[in-house]
Order: sequence, then structure tokens, then C-alpha cells
Amino acid sequence: MRTSIVAVRETGVSVGALAFSFFTLMMINAIIILPAGLILQDFLRAII
Repeated sequence: MRTSIVAVRETGVSVGALAFSFFTLMMINAIIILPAGLILQDFLRAII
């Protein structure tokens, strides 16, 4: 019984870490890609 509880707890921790790392990657992408997209739009608008 105790081993199953430990396994569930370990699985929850790993899932939480995966979700946290994924969220962090999404935040970094938003911080980097959004300004880059705006700059690219201005650049294309200047060319056109």
C-alpha cells in the first residue's frame, strides 16, 4: 500500500515538473517570439 502511494506521489511530482517546464518554455517563447513577430511585421510593412 505504501509503495503505491509513493509511486503516485513520484508520478505527480514528475507530471508537475513537466507541466512547469512546459509552461516556462511557453513563457520564454511568448517573451521572445511576440516582439520578434512585431518587428517582423514592421519590417515587412516598411518593405511593402
